[in-house]
Amino acid sequence: MKKIIFGFGALAAITILTTGCPKKKPNVEPVPDKEFGTSVDAVYATALLTEVDDIVAHYSDGWNINTSKYFVGTNTLQIAGNATTLPGPTPPPTFSLTYNPNVVCLDGKRRSGTIGIDWSATPGGNNTDFYREPGYVAKVTFNNFMVDGIAINNTGGTALKITNTTPLTFNKNTTPLTWKIDGSLYMAKGLDTTTWIGTVDKTLTNSTNTLILGGTPQNTTKILWSLNSSSTITPTFTNSTLGAVVEYKFKAVGNIKKSTVSNVGYKIETSVNGPDNNACVRQFYCSPDRAVVSYTPSLQTFTNVISEYHPFVAGVLTCTISTEDEPRTIDFKGLSDGCDNSGVITIKNISYPVDFKR
Repeated sequence: MKKIIFGFGALAAITILTTGCPKKKPNVEPVPDKEFGTSVDAVYATALLTEVDDIVAHYSDGWNINTSKYFVGTNTLQIAGNATTLPGPTPPPTFSLTYNPNVVCLDGKRRSGTIGIDWSATPGGNNTDFYREPGYVAKVTFNNFMVDGIAINNTGGTALKITNTTPLTFNKNTTPLTWKIDGSLYMAKGLDTTTWIGTVDKTLTNSTNTLILGGTPQNTTKILWSLNSSSTITPTFTNSTLGAVVEYKFKAVGNIKKSTVSNVGYKIETSVNGPDNNACVRQFYCSPDRAVVSYTPSLQTFTNVISEYHPFVAGVLTCTISTEDEPRTIDFKGLSDGCDNSGVITIKNISYPVDFKR
């Protein structure tokens, strides 16, 4: 039998041939960017800020707490210095709203602690005691204030500032009321924290309707935010002609830190892309939860009232986060055009449906 022995040259040639042709790697699909949790957290922080403004708006516009059911259940709110009407015909320069521990409010959220409102810095001489009046300025602080177990405070001790920016000589029949909100919030639940620092431009688009803002330009009446606000109107679930329609334009930055995730920075603002206004819209007659139950201890009765949870039903935000290159587009109209909590987050031309309510 013959033996075949390869010399060095032949072995070298085989080695070159076998190593010079690497195996073809299989095609690997790119992993889609699905990190939209930060965007949802940023939206939630932004919505909490507007809820604080809503509470201030209602109680610094002269509503009587015995008839008003806006954001608080019956007999659950304590007001320092005034137990019936606030602020009333001669408002005090400062007052505080204190929620009893873990009261369930009419938007379905649990609140406790105190919101302090100080408009002593409001310029005098223009009857600017009320939220609806041009020139009104309020500073808002918190003391052990919590919403659904989330502690809310000012960042760095700086108060939240709310300013009525409506022109002093406005025509209420043609010019809607406007406000600017600026400042910061710090939110914490356990080891999870969120900061929000920015500005909000707010417009009550239908304040030109006398059913929403009555009276004359010099002596306007209280804003009818929702059907629950009025003691003279019986709330119904079919009447969508009464209730405020508010537009918000946001511009904010912040940080989100969770126990399982390192610090993530974000920037969220009203989108400037496209021909539309893109402002976020809240309709105070839109209540996806329809009704909540209010309990009156003195009468031992339960009453169905329209829920005061009003989501954004339209608007587009752009959210940029520090850990990802691609910005996120948040569309609150989403796949529907109705009164609900849904929306769509789009990343790299891929859209994901999201429920924004917690």
